[in-house]
Amino acid sequence: MKTIVISILVLSLFILALAFGSQNQQLIEINYFVATDEFNLSSLLALTFLGGFICSWVIAFLIVIRLKLKLKFVTNKLEKLHAAEISEQA
Repeated sequence: MKTIVISILVLSLFILALAFGSQNQQLIEINYFVATDEFNLSSLLALTFLGGFICSWVIAFLIVIRLKLKLKFVTNKLEKLHAAEISEQA
């Protein structure tokens, strides 16, 4: 439920940013190493926000996966120690 609320909040902020950005149709020239191109300021801001959002979700996903694997490893180790302790008592 918390994830849904946060996703709706971020989506609403993205739509709000698009609404504000749509009022500014100024063209911006972007210089790459080998070429140049012109973009609308609003679309460039939207793409930058979306790119940052996707990068943060990927990083968060990788951190969560790493922690889950570590938790599984520690849980298995604890179960083995617990089983060894029980067999020693018997």
